[in-house]
Amino acid sequence: MEERHAQSSDFSGVPDWRWRWSVTEESLRLAAADWLVRLQERPDDAALKDAFDDWLDADARHVIAWASMAETADAIAHGEPAFRDRWDAAPGAILPSLPAPAPRHTGWRFHGRRRLTIAAVAAVCVGVLAGPSLLLHLRADHRTGASETLMVAMDDGSHIRLGPDSAIAASFDKGHRDIRLLSGQAWFEVQPDKARPFRVMAGHVTTSVLGTGFDVRMIGTTTSVAVRHGRVRVEARGMPARELTAGQWAMATADTALKTGTEQPDLIGAWQSGDILARRLTIAAAIDELRPWFGGHIIVTDPSLAARPISGIYHANDPAKALETMVHPYGGRVTRITPWLLIVSGR
Repeated sequence: MEERHAQSSDFSGVPDWRWRWSVTEESLRLAAADWLVRLQERPDDAALKDAFDDWLDADARHVIAWASMAETADAIAHGEPAFRDRWDAAPGAILPSLPAPAPRHTGWRFHGRRRLTIAAVAAVCVGVLAGPSLLLHLRADHRTGASETLMVAMDDGSHIRLGPDSAIAASFDKGHRDIRLLSGQAWFEVQPDKARPFRVMAGHVTTSVLGTGFDVRMIGTTTSVAVRHGRVRVEARGMPARELTAGQWAMATADTALKTGTEQPDLIGAWQSGDILARRLTIAAAIDELRPWFGGHIIVTDPSLAARPISGIYHANDPAKALETMVHPYGGRVTRITPWLLIVSGR
């Protein structure tokens, strides 16, 4: 994964920070989210505040992680007044400000470090979030936002239904019909045309079609193809091609071989009705399925909870309720920090 760096100037004891978005940074982000929930729930707990100060002082990266979390929540809290009705209706909404707890230490070096950190994190967040979104917008012919779906009629008579938070680019000419799934998921009903093969490229997986109804998805790190009717040929870089017929699926990540299996054909593409089908998925994978339906961020702070396998059908039109249904049987709970931030924690 590409490394991203944030570097400060070397002055008055401020360290030269070099950090990468890795497993370590992910764990720091989750720790900051956990502190956010605990401080909100126990605002008058002096011992908890002392423990939080100790955590901040232990490592400059802790300050970065907390600044990022606080900056995000504070920016959301200061949204346009047009969203005030949604804000007030949200259970457990926080006040429209989230200042960091006052540190026990005083002096220029500590406060200066934190101000620099917040500014650096804000700049990095703008670059990381806005850059990919702008690039996707420029590449896509059709795209959807969170919780939106879109039916696209192609000029050859084929139809494509885009899932939420998804995007495609199309290239049709006399010799081929190519669709590139740039993000998310899409359902295809393809009109046969032997003179113009129909292909769908998604990550490193290419699906060739004769005439069929099938699903192609990029959820989390996995690309999958599933057929409700007809037949397709699935190829992945460096792996033998597989042919799939009704009720069969194949999936792969960038570094794993194609795995295949079967499913009831009428359950394939269930997302078109707003349903998430979890068949022996981990809670983390099921939440990845839910994310496109939620117009905000979902953070899981308990790795052991995230790794638990679940099975069931969950209704994506109410993401918070779906999350509760997923995690409650295992002692998990969902805290709504704002209408656009849900934190899932363990016992």
